[in-house]
Amino acid sequence: MHGSSNGALFDHPAALQKIPTVIESRSRQFIPLFLKFLGYNTLDLASVGLFDSIACEGKEWKSILKEWLNLLKLMKNPKSFYCSQFLKDVLQNRLMCNGIMDLLDSAMLLEENDPEIQMRVLDCLLIWKDDYILPYIEHLRNLISSKNLREELTTWSLSRESDIIEECHRAYLVPLVIRLLMPKIRKLKGVASRKKASICHRKAILSFIAGLDVIELPLFFALLIKPLQLVKNTDGPANMFWTLPRDSLDEFQDAALLEYFTFDNIANLPWKKKYGFLHVIEDIVGVFDELHIRPFLDLLAGCVVRLLETCTSSLHANLVRLPSDQHNCSTNSNSIVEDSVATDQIQISGTSNQLKDMRSLCLKIISLVLNKYEDHEFCSDLWDRFFSAVKPLIDKFKQEAASSEKPSSLLSCFLAMSANNKLVALLCRKESLVPDIFSIVSVNSASEAVTYCVLKFVENLLSLDNQFNSEDNSVQRILLSNMEVLIDSMSCLFGRDNAIKSVPIYTNVESVDLKGTDNRKLIKNPGESLIRILKFLPKYIREAELAKQFVDILLLFMEKKTQNSDVWVEALEVIQNILPTLGYGSTNKILSAVSSLYISAELDMRLRICDLLDALVASDASILSVAKVLRQLNTTSTLGWLDHDAILDAYKIINIDFFRNVQVEQALLILSHCVHDMSSEETTFMCSALSSLLSFVDFSALILHQEGNSDEHMSVMENIDSCWTKSCIQRVAKKFLLKHMADAMGGSLSFMKGWINLLHQMVLRLPEVSNLKSLMVLCNEDGEVNFFDNISDPVIRKRVKALSCFRNVVSMNKLSEFITEKVFMRLFFNMLFDEKEEKAEHMKNACIETIASVAGQMGWKSYYTLLIRCFRGASSSPDKQKVFIRLICCILDKYHFSEHPYNKDTKESVDVISDMEMADTDVNKEIQTSLFKIVLPKIQKFLDSESEKVNVNISLAALKLLKLLPGDVMDMYLPTIVHRISNFLKSHLESIRDEARSALATCLKELGLEYLQFIVNVLKSTLKRGYELHVLGYTLNFILSKCLLTPVVGKIDYCLEDLLSVIENDILGDVAEQKEVEKIASKMKETRKKKSFESLKLVAQSITFKSYALKLLAPVTAHLQKHIRPNVKGKLENMLHHIATGIESNPSVDQTDLFIFIYGIVEDGLKDEIGWHENKFLKLEDKDSRVKTKRISKGHVVAKGLMCSHLITVFGLRIFHKRMKNMKQDVKDENTLSLLDPFVKLLCDGLSSKYEDILSTSLGCLAILVKLPLPSLQQHAERVKASLLDIAQGLVSSSSPLMQSCLTLLTVLLRNTKISLTSDQINLLIHLPIFLEVDKNPSLVALSLLKGIVSRKLVVPEIYDLVTRVAELMVTSQMDAIRKKCSKILLQFLLDYRLSEKRLQQHLDFLLSNLRHVYEHSTGRESVLEMIHAIIVKFPRSVLDEQSHILFVHLVACLANDDDNIVRSMSGAAIKKLVSSVSPNSLKSILDYALSWYLGGKQQLWGAAAQSAIDAVTNRQDGFSAESVIPLWKEAYYSLVMLEKMINQFGDLCFAEYLETFQDIWEAICEMLLHPHSWIRNRSVRLIALYFAHATDASRENHGSSLSYFIMSPSRLFLIATSLCCQLKMPLINDADSSLMTQNIIFAICGVHSLMGQSACVDPPAFWSTLQQQEKDQFLKAFNLLDSRKGRSMFVSSSIASISENNNQLNVDNAQHALVSLLLRKMGKIAVQMDDIQMGIVFNSFGNIIAQISQDDCLHYAHVILLPLYKVCEGFAGKVVSDNIKRLAEDTCRKLENILETHNFVQVYNLIRKDLKLKRNKRRHEEKLMAVINPMRNAKRKLRISAKNHANKKRKITTIKMRRWMH
Repeated sequence: MHGSSNGALFDHPAALQKIPTVIESRSRQFIPLFLKFLGYNTLDLASVGLFDSIACEGKEWKSILKEWLNLLKLMKNPKSFYCSQFLKDVLQNRLMCNGIMDLLDSAMLLEENDPEIQMRVLDCLLIWKDDYILPYIEHLRNLISSKNLREELTTWSLSRESDIIEECHRAYLVPLVIRLLMPKIRKLKGVASRKKASICHRKAILSFIAGLDVIELPLFFALLIKPLQLVKNTDGPANMFWTLPRDSLDEFQDAALLEYFTFDNIANLPWKKKYGFLHVIEDIVGVFDELHIRPFLDLLAGCVVRLLETCTSSLHANLVRLPSDQHNCSTNSNSIVEDSVATDQIQISGTSNQLKDMRSLCLKIISLVLNKYEDHEFCSDLWDRFFSAVKPLIDKFKQEAASSEKPSSLLSCFLAMSANNKLVALLCRKESLVPDIFSIVSVNSASEAVTYCVLKFVENLLSLDNQFNSEDNSVQRILLSNMEVLIDSMSCLFGRDNAIKSVPIYTNVESVDLKGTDNRKLIKNPGESLIRILKFLPKYIREAELAKQFVDILLLFMEKKTQNSDVWVEALEVIQNILPTLGYGSTNKILSAVSSLYISAELDMRLRICDLLDALVASDASILSVAKVLRQLNTTSTLGWLDHDAILDAYKIINIDFFRNVQVEQALLILSHCVHDMSSEETTFMCSALSSLLSFVDFSALILHQEGNSDEHMSVMENIDSCWTKSCIQRVAKKFLLKHMADAMGGSLSFMKGWINLLHQMVLRLPEVSNLKSLMVLCNEDGEVNFFDNISDPVIRKRVKALSCFRNVVSMNKLSEFITEKVFMRLFFNMLFDEKEEKAEHMKNACIETIASVAGQMGWKSYYTLLIRCFRGASSSPDKQKVFIRLICCILDKYHFSEHPYNKDTKESVDVISDMEMADTDVNKEIQTSLFKIVLPKIQKFLDSESEKVNVNISLAALKLLKLLPGDVMDMYLPTIVHRISNFLKSHLESIRDEARSALATCLKELGLEYLQFIVNVLKSTLKRGYELHVLGYTLNFILSKCLLTPVVGKIDYCLEDLLSVIENDILGDVAEQKEVEKIASKMKETRKKKSFESLKLVAQSITFKSYALKLLAPVTAHLQKHIRPNVKGKLENMLHHIATGIESNPSVDQTDLFIFIYGIVEDGLKDEIGWHENKFLKLEDKDSRVKTKRISKGHVVAKGLMCSHLITVFGLRIFHKRMKNMKQDVKDENTLSLLDPFVKLLCDGLSSKYEDILSTSLGCLAILVKLPLPSLQQHAERVKASLLDIAQGLVSSSSPLMQSCLTLLTVLLRNTKISLTSDQINLLIHLPIFLEVDKNPSLVALSLLKGIVSRKLVVPEIYDLVTRVAELMVTSQMDAIRKKCSKILLQFLLDYRLSEKRLQQHLDFLLSNLRHVYEHSTGRESVLEMIHAIIVKFPRSVLDEQSHILFVHLVACLANDDDNIVRSMSGAAIKKLVSSVSPNSLKSILDYALSWYLGGKQQLWGAAAQSAIDAVTNRQDGFSAESVIPLWKEAYYSLVMLEKMINQFGDLCFAEYLETFQDIWEAICEMLLHPHSWIRNRSVRLIALYFAHATDASRENHGSSLSYFIMSPSRLFLIATSLCCQLKMPLINDADSSLMTQNIIFAICGVHSLMGQSACVDPPAFWSTLQQQEKDQFLKAFNLLDSRKGRSMFVSSSIASISENNNQLNVDNAQHALVSLLLRKMGKIAVQMDDIQMGIVFNSFGNIIAQISQDDCLHYAHVILLPLYKVCEGFAGKVVSDNIKRLAEDTCRKLENILETHNFVQVYNLIRKDLKLKRNKRRHEEKLMAVINPMRNAKRKLRISAKNHANKKRKITTIKMRRWMH
């Protein structure tokens, strides 16, 4: 073991691991070797720290160390070792921590923490088996393992309170743990992979160590200093690193350690070590609490400050050295020297950056220490060193702090000092320090973070000073000495670009000097710090100039844009506090700022403003009047509610005189309150505010028209403040009134009314302001036409009318741009998106058109802004996107910035779309660029966003925009759009396909039919297979139907083949066969409906007929060459039918071309059938006759031998027949006749056809031609007649088309004189089979033929029998046409044939017998009555006189007994005609007979007699009511009807005063106003209306006198008015009678008012004494009707004494007012109680009554009239009121306001509000009392209310559901 073997053992301890027992017994030799390996001198083992670090070098040394540790842990009894304790100390105090760190410091290879070595050292320590290690071995192992470290730090704890570590173990275990964790704190690598995670790991370890007691931490802080190697191992303080005893806090020599932190020692440290040391200190300061770190805080702070000193000194040395180096280098031109100098400069620059970073880190740590441990007292030496180190920074502090993005570390240090009362005095060490900090915010480049930091610095100083009770302290001295700098800096901060904001409205903006940049964020969101600063500053401001500056700053925070009421409150309070210092001079600024704030302020804010004004009065007495008025306008009651009375009284003060005596700023404050109340929900406030604003408008008009004013106006203008100038008025009107008017246009309609009225008055009175004169065209004296009256009307119809008026005006006149865009456009947008009018589509359309019309008059910038606004609205509001897109389309339609709109034929070449070159001007280039690069992408974005559905409007907008761009852009984007839409047609969802079709149709409409072929080709390429082919045909029809609503000739000729190919395939191809399969046809809408036939019709009506008619038939003729199945034949016939229909509607069809076309196809068809030779023979036979006719050229259309070729022939004949039917019957044009004449021969040939269709159509055409003067008719007459008779005799069924045509032609021949039938032929006709069963199987054609036979007066027995059967058929048939035809036949027979009296009587008896209910249907009786009426008209008077009596009796019986209203009406008409047609003798007999019934005793005859008398006068019949079974109501009703007819016929006779009979009648009529039956009530109302109308006419003729009439007395008019009021409570009032009811009520009440006004007796007792008993009875009756229980007592109280009932607002001092008020009050109660129709009658009556009486009288009745109106308008009616009635109530209120004037109206309105409020409060108080006194009754009341609410809710839900179902 000695000698040379030592080296081997020293180098290879692994060999000894095989013999551990041998080695353990020789510890005296083994242990010295190991210690020597560790660098110790075995001869002198004085201390663990005394070792040779040079001996511990190399990788090999590390591996050998691990082998030594492995060998050592194999030992069994280490206590018996040589130097056992020293070895243990080495393992525990050095190798566990310091040894490794020493290796790190010695730049050996243990640069990373080596958990393996630590774990082996721990295993070696375990062999000593110490009690303080064994229980915690797993914890220690986890702390060593980086994998388990974090979890162990979380679960284990070193704190004494946790009791995890036993007290006896702490002294040994805690140092071990500290030494074990120190490497992990120093080095981040190995702890975590990322830097941030590593730092968090370090903080976790520090938090773990922070759980120790403070007395256990000296070792930790000593080991923190140890790695810096500032203390040598031989020095005294070095013992702290190895042998620091337990509880050694007192022995911890922090001052001794700081002595080693000299400049040279620190300078020699590596950069990384210094940085690492500072970062560890930073984390320690951040993690440790004050208790644990306070004993060591001086050490840490001292270290940091000394490092800071070193950085400053090094930086200074670099700055000094750099110029000298440069100077030295300049003398040497050697390039090598120059390169070395450049290298040195780079090195110095890099070193300087490192030093600056380290300096910032040091300052950061110091600021952290100052903020966290503010109570710690540092020694003065530290602060001397600190300020010495930061002196260079302080010298240029302002510039550097303002140029950085974040607050510098030094600024953070000063910020911490400003909050510490112990350190704040240090700020005075440098005189310029605080001013420089204050002035940082005045630098424009200062960042937001720096600005906030400086403001926090100011806040700290202010808060700190306010904590001192003494007046004199260092903080106060600092503030007072630097206050001017602070105020100037804040002025610069907040005044950037804000001077304009604080300029009053009346100031010229151009005179304001604006500097700096905007800093609005601080003003909008000042934060608590800034608010506290503003609150504290007034205490330190002692000079008026500074106070003015400060107030200017405060006023910036009172702008409306801040939208922070708390800030406003604080600013007002601060201003109020500084007013004593401010003095006079800033009042106008304050008022101007407060005015803008006042409008949107709540009550609390307004009261604070009032307090501010009260404080201002002390320095400026001129605002006293304004302050008082404003205070009164915000008066509140004791409960905190607004005092309406005081406020209304204040509004009375605001008039022209008031504005004359105040300045502009003061007036603005009052006007601001008015603007605020314009949006008040209180009607009284809103009306009063509007009145005050109108007063200002009147005042402004006086100012603007001073030169031309009259003397009276000039007297008003005296003493006006000189500040009121014309320019001032114009600025106030534009920038205040019109500005807030524009803001109000976004509110509800009820708020906009007042503003619209104000604008109207401004237009009339202030035309010079903002070009308001241009709006005069919108004004009109007629309220129905006036734009301003209609635009704010609740009735949608009127608003639509106003919008139409505005469109017309804006298109023809140049309106004020400001008002149009700022006021009207906001109004129109508000109306467009009004949620209350969501279903008013016509109003939305009107708004869209109006906005587009305005856009059509805008400049490009305004137009573009509007367009972008619409896009923004469509993006932000998906629910409104559809409306916005429609609006965009309309705006694009109004594009007016290009003289050359898009034309596909003239395209502009665009090589690169993004860089288009336009050939227009620069403006057009800008416009085109904006449209292409901004607007088009927005539309494209909308198209892309709708990827799952089609939006028609977006596609339309895209096309409209593309049309405004060059042609190449259209060609590029159009296919994409069309293909995209077409692809949606493949969808299986029907709704998506429908949208796609609509989009395509809309696009084609926009593009024009020139793009039809393009769209069809796209559809054909997209829809190729399966169900898509069905969609193709259906879509084509949809597009054509939308784009060809009216025939457009020639525009689709170019794509006819493409269209026909799609149509043919859909009708005759495989697609058509699929539609015939029921399962396929039921799947889709496109398969259920065959739309291609309609497409064929649309194509046929739109092509050029002459050129493309034959081509149109090509699909049919092509299929005729094939074998045709029956179903295909039907399709071909249908195709031909639709082609024919289209040709008939084609505007390009010329008559000559059509006849040539028809003749050709018909002749070709007949040739094929009859044979060429026979046709040739016929041609030769008629050659001579056809020489004179016009030759028609014809061509072969149908090839010979075609299957079903006759279909083309029938097609031609039907077109010809339809054209002939549409021609005039009396054709006299020779050209037309020459064209028609050849058709006679052709049609005669057609009579030989074997096809029934050809025969039938030919006969139909001949029926028309025989009426014309054609030469060929005589030649072929016999042939035609023979064929006709042959066909007629061969057919039995009259319903076949052939038979119908045959009979029609026969009928025509019977009426024709040129081709007439012989008597034998007519006789043959009467025996045709169709007449045998004419009554059982009637036919119109057969009856027409029979009528023709009867007209020829054929006398044969069969005629008489047929007429009898026809008469029966007239009664029994249910077909109206059959009955009328039978009636004509019977009438013609009775008139033309000679009949005996007996036969005539038989026919009349037959008719009269059928007036009774012989036949069940009333139609038979109607036919009989028509026949009787015709007989009365046609028969001679002699015959009529003979039959008059029997006719009258039967007609009256029918009138009285029949249940059908039409029959009774016709009976009445027949009676009237009979009475007017008979001779006077017969008429007298009839009347005598009727009067005998009326005056007889049989009541059942009274009604019939009255009805007969009515019909004798005029003709009107009413249906019976299903109303109650009231006795004799019918007799009374018809008597009233008869009286009405008599009045209409005999005029003044019925109104004669001297006829007592009529007086009784009129009195009875007055009583019938309350009859139980509604018919009688309504008829009585009509009669009273006639009487009133007659009286009105007589009054005009007699110059106002109508007292001679019976009804026109106060008592009777009052009774009538009362009856009418009571009638309102009865049901069954319809809309037709409501107008008459309204007229009567108005006349009666106005009559009472007028007549009572003419009475000499005003006092009720005196008036009562002048009345006769009859009049008194009428009054008493009326009072009883008004109130059945209290009427008499009410009348007595009004007649005995002069009493005033204040509660009911009934003034009985005047009889006139008392009577009218009773009626009006009754009507008001009924209106609230009854339904909408009664409410409408009452409100309409109120509106007309107040218009007919004087203003003073209206004021007397205002309360009773306004009470129900108030309840309806304010929602206190107690029921649901419809919108129409609410609008009517509002209109009536406006009428009353116009009559009473606003102040009177508001006074009454407010009085009603107070009365109702008192009643409500009283009722609530009674309910509360009842809840206490009688809880049972209260519970029942609540149950009733709950049931009522439940019923209302259920009714609303049902109503909503019904609306949904209906829509």
